[in-house]
Amino acid sequence: MEVFEYYSQVSEDGRLDLPEALKSQIGSKQKLRVMVFLEKEDPDWNNAAALKFFQGYADEDSIYDAL
Repeated sequence: MEVFEYYSQVSEDGRLDLPEALKSQIGSKQKLRVMVFLEKEDPDWNNAAALKFFQGYADEDSIYDAL
């Protein structure tokens, strides 16, 4: 099994376009397994993650000091 990853958008008629480079690798009657991942932004999560990241070492990380 080969795996290819690319980003696309759903057209108004509900279709997903394949990049030309990928079309040339896939035969016209090739069976495919399609997985769809919806990227949803969560501004609160993103802000919290960025805040923790830029703070560096957090007090909660001390639980790993004894390992």
